[in-house]
Amino acid sequence: AFGDHRVEGGALSDSLATEETMADIARVLKPGGRLLATADSLVLGLARLAEQRRWPELADAPAADVVLAPDLAHTGGYARYFSPDDLGELFTACGLDVEWIRPRTALPEAAVRETLLADPQAMGDLVLSELSLAAAEAVDGRGARLVVSGRKT
Repeated sequence: AFGDHRVEGGALSDSLATEETMADIARVLKPGGRLLATADSLVLGLARLAEQRRWPELADAPAADVVLAPDLAHTGGYARYFSPDDLGELFTACGLDVEWIRPRTALPEAAVRETLLADPQAMGDLVLSELSLAAAEAVDGRGARLVVSGRKT
C-alpha cells in the first residue's frame, strides 16, 4: 500500500467514474497517507460549454450533480468538472480528510503566457504575485484547475 500518492494532469476529470477511481486510490493509501490531486474546475467546464455553444447544458449546469462537457482533445471523450465543494465531498466520501483546496494557479494562464512572451525576465515578479495571491485566496474555485490535498484517516 502507498503512504502518499499524486493524481496529476487532471486524471480526476478524465475519469467519468471518478468515485470508483477515488475509492481505489483511498483503498491503497496507508492510514495517515496523503493524496494530492488536480481536477478541472467548474469555471473551466462552464467556459468550455459556452465555447461549444451548448446553451441547454450550460443553463442546466447550476442544478446538475455532475458537469460534463465534450473533450475536444479526445474524439468522443468527455471531461468532468468540479467545484471546490464537489472535490471536498468526493474526498470525504472516500474516507479522506480534506486539508485544503485551491486553484492550481491564482494568475490566469493566458496572462502569464502573454507576460512571459512580452518579457521573459518577468518570471520573478510573476512568482511573487502568484504566491501573494495564493495565500490570500486559499479556497477559491476561480482557477481553471483545482488542487486538493487530503489525508487518509
